[in-house]
Amino acid sequence: MEKEHQEYDEQAMREVELQRAYALSMLPVSTTGVFGYAAAAMKALILVNSGSAAALLALMGHLVTQNQGEAAKALGFPLCIFLVSAIFAAGSFGLSYLSQLYMNHTLVYLCLWKEEYSKDYQRASKFNRLYQRLAIFTTLIAFGLCFFGIWTAYRVFMAF
Repeated sequence: MEKEHQEYDEQAMREVELQRAYALSMLPVSTTGVFGYAAAAMKALILVNSGSAAALLALMGHLVTQNQGEAAKALGFPLCIFLVSAIFAAGSFGLSYLSQLYMNHTLVYLCLWKEEYSKDYQRASKFNRLYQRLAIFTTLIAFGLCFFGIWTAYRVFMAF
């Protein structure tokens, strides 16, 4: 019985060492891979939303000079939607950064596993998941607002 217990402990230690080696190998990948794709999506959102807002502002200026103030006022709502969407996209950058920060803390605690780090590991893991979900949620909201802004601008253009 004692021998089986000792074999189990040795197997558990080998598994912990494998997890540490995997975590160490993932440190460089975790900071560049996923964040790179997320950053590209957020940059695209900011670019589309800010470009749409600039185009609507230019059109509003043109309409005002043509004495079509009511039509220019109607474009105010889609303009606000694009601006709010750009703000959500920019906010998701910060949340994504915090998610990456806590993910790296989680991996470091896993690599340096000691019993006194277990609470820090759990806390970092919890914050990693929280910020990751918030970043995804704000990015999805920004995409939704972008499409809603496009739809409302289309509806306003069709009303001219």
